[in-house]
This record gives sequence, structure tokens and C-alpha cells, in this order.
Amino acid sequence: GQDPLGKRLVLGVMDAKQTAIEIAGVVGDVRDFGLDEEPAPTFYAIGTGSGTLLVKTAGTAAQSEREIRETVHRIDAEIVVRQARPLEQNVADSLAQRRFALTLLAAFAGLAAVLTAAGIYGLLAYSVNARIREFGVRAAIGATPANLVRMILREAGAVALPGLAAGLALALAFARLMKSVVYRVPLFDPWSITSAGIFLILVALLSAWLPARRAAGVDAAAALRSE
Repeated sequence: GQDPLGKRLVLGVMDAKQTAIEIAGVVGDVRDFGLDEEPAPTFYAIGTGSGTLLVKTAGTAAQSEREIRETVHRIDAEIVVRQARPLEQNVADSLAQRRFALTLLAAFAGLAAVLTAAGIYGLLAYSVNARIREFGVRAAIGATPANLVRMILREAGAVALPGLAAGLALALAFARLMKSVVYRVPLFDPWSITSAGIFLILVALLSAWLPARRAAGVDAAAALRSE
């Protein structure tokens, strides 16, 4: 059960007959199975076998390890210290699998962004090459380079926005799956979704910038003579 303070982890000492329990102390919640696992009601008892002892030390990890081993051996030379390492290393090991999964997700997300930029650039570059005469006509009847750039950027937005809407729908559909991979991430995070959407729109506009500049630099007379 819980103590009056709501602490669920209890340190106890059992007598030889194991008929009574003497409460020796109460400690706070401990995430024994990982930082992303909720603490469970736990009872600690003194007994034989191996265990883990947390020691607050000063100095480097190597110095602390040597001092811990020497201190333990002075108390009881038969006690075997199998391993002594910094707490940060334990925390890093507990997060290693989750960090690896997030690294893979980030790599695939970066690859998807690169493919998106390449696809939009290729599509618009082909479109500009096929419409050189159209841009020449537009320039001849008064279209400014800025008008042509805006037109190409609008076309890039028309390509990107439907994909962005489909990506948003898929992100919401797979939100529960992502919750099991990323620690303490809400099912709907408006800031993350908004940031991702703005980033993808910027990627689309930047990938359309070079074709747009080429369209804006068309020589109207040369374009008309090409046909």
C-alpha cells in the first residue's frame, strides 16, 4: 500500500521467520525499468545475492570507481564489485534503443524532405523548359520578372499543399504509433505539426526558386524566335 505521503517505494527489513516486517525507511518513486516506464509499487528487502548501490561521489569517473572498490574491500574483502560506472552511462544505456529508433526516424524524415525538394524541382524545371515560349509571350505583353517568379512559386504551392494535407492526415492517423516510440509526446502537438508544415512549405518554395528565376530571365524575343 501507500504511505500517508503517497510514496509507493518502501525499504524494509524482514526478521528470520519472515513473520513481521519492520519499515526501515521510505524513498521516492524510482523508474526501475526505464525513464519512460511509470514507477510501480515496490518493496525492497535486505537479503543475499547481488544488488546495485548508488553512491554520490566527487572527481572523475575513474577516480570514483577506484575509491569505491577500495572502500568496499576495506569493509569486506569477500564482496565482489562487478562493475562501477557513472549513473549517466546507465541512463544512456536505458535510452539507447529509443534513441536509435528516433535517429532512424530523423534519417528517413530528412531523406523524405530531400526527395520532396528534388521532385518539386524536377517537375517545375521540366515545366519551365516546356513553357519557354509561353513565358516569352507573357514577357512580351508586359509580364515583369517578378510576375513570372510569383506564378512559378504559386504552382509550387499548388503541388506542395495537397501533399502537405495528406501528410497531416497520415500524421494524425499514426499518432498513436508515434506515441509508443517517442516519450511523453501528446497525440496532437500543434506546435510540432505547424513547424513541420512551415518547413515543408519552405522546402517547396526553395526548390522552385531556381526554375522560377530561369523563367523570369527569359528573353522574350529569343523565346518567340525559337518557335
